[in-house]
Amino acid sequence: MKAIEKLNVTADEFFKEITDSIIGDIKKTTNKSIHASQIKPGLNYKKVLPNRFKGNSEVTVRVLSCIPLKEYSSVFESDVDRTYVTYRIENILEDGIEASYEESYETKKGNGTISSQNGLFGQKYLDKQSFKKGKKLLKKIEDYIIQHRDK
Repeated sequence: MKAIEKLNVTADEFFKEITDSIIGDIKKTTNKSIHASQIKPGLNYKKVLPNRFKGNSEVTVRVLSCIPLKEYSSVFESDVDRTYVTYRIENILEDGIEASYEESYETKKGNGTISSQNGLFGQKYLDKQSFKKGKKLLKKIEDYIIQHRDK
């Protein structure tokens, strides 16, 4: 489900925060330094996510798209599922931007195939959680950018 928020930040500020976050995540998890220009489709790295199902789980993060000032999309793939995440600048306004966050899930069946169906109730629950998470995350990004301006 897609969450859209009007943010009082520029497209440059928003996209820089997204790429800085990715660069920091890669540095933290792999101890490798990269430049924003290296964030492109196909870039991938492994990381451990806490509290996934039963304890920690290793995932592979793969960049699907990175279009400066437009969109960043990636997939987090574990042994049991895939989570797709997209940040997008929907509109550039006079006093900010409209940005969106979208998240979707696919679970792997026992034979390794993918299913996007988690049952109607399960899918509605995941959509609602994703929507709430997206709205909160976009506002946190905005707050962080505003707090760190001119520092």
